[in-house]
Amino acid sequence: MNDGGRDFYNRVIDKALALGLTPWVTMVHWDLPQALEVAHGGWRSRATAQAFGVYAETLVKAFGDRVKHWITLNEIPCFTGEGSTWWHQRGGKTASLKTCRFRRPRTGTAR
Repeated sequence: MNDGGRDFYNRVIDKALALGLTPWVTMVHWDLPQALEVAHGGWRSRATAQAFGVYAETLVKAFGDRVKHWITLNEIPCFTGEGSTWWHQRGGKTASLKTCRFRRPRTGTAR
């Protein structure tokens, strides 16, 4: 995390608290750094998961005095299942539909 990003989110968190709002922080919402995609193949690599651990620890150290609610990955079913089948959400990486176990139920149908 760079200084500018940390300073920005410190201001956002402080303002939320000043307004009486409880901050909830989402650590990742589809925005994996390109360097991790290039160097390790993105989320398909354990190295990316290890880098995420360092990132999460950094966030908690920087903001944990004021933030008590953390969301690691937003929209997990989309991120893990649908994301690997939708080209536009995976930077051109796709998986076979045969390997994707997640399926969104049709509206109004029972599962």
